[in-house]
Amino acid sequence: MPIWKRERVVRAALRHVHRLRTALLEEGVCLEAVIVGSEGQASAQLVKDKGRGLFHYVECPNSPLGGKFQAGVSAAQELSVDAVVINGSDDFLSLSTFKNYVLKHYFGATLVGVKDATLLDRSSGRAVYWPGYTKKRVGEPAGTGRFYSARILNLLEWELYPRSLERGLDAECLKKMGARQFTLMTQPDAYVVALKTADAINGFPGGGVKATQGARGVLNCLFPETQEDILQLLGGPHAGG
Repeated sequence: MPIWKRERVVRAALRHVHRLRTALLEEGVCLEAVIVGSEGQASAQLVKDKGRGLFHYVECPNSPLGGKFQAGVSAAQELSVDAVVINGSDDFLSLSTFKNYVLKHYFGATLVGVKDATLLDRSSGRAVYWPGYTKKRVGEPAGTGRFYSARILNLLEWELYPRSLERGLDAECLKKMGARQFTLMTQPDAYVVALKTADAINGFPGGGVKATQGARGVLNCLFPETQEDILQLLGGPHAGG
């Protein structure tokens, strides 16, 4: 997970990952959280505190972003993990999502992605459903929540992201997969809740957004503590709806 600024959001995301790690350990799954920061001691201390000493911290410049994301993948390789899940610092993946990653990996899946997501407008608390990409991009997974098995990463020598690239990282990763297809999961098997600005939501690609409602009604897929953390970050009349 790359982090940068937005300390309140990052704190909530790190706490959520720690809850995921604890819950997955009870299922016999070890989630190794690799956090890539760019603010020196401030980032390192934040990760140490919220991860309770259990997270792996990597320091890397925030630009270019390709280098920052690749630093996380390279650190994961050193940990000899079975797979890597890409997670943005404003994206909250449900426990059910990770359980289904494990299940699909057990049955041989090497690439798994999330098709749809719930987007939360931080300023208004408005919650909207994004159904996924359409037209030429049908079948493409969301950028966050992509699961890459070690088998695939070994073929790429664990070089998933072009280190000098600043934009278009998701598209470049797809190119590297060639003809290989992602197994896509949708709600309720996989939930992604993403905190976004209104402009980002309005410009979301591939089919727009639907079903505006209050945030509280769409957060039941997450831990109760995470729900409260997110609600604390939201404004507007929709937040408690």
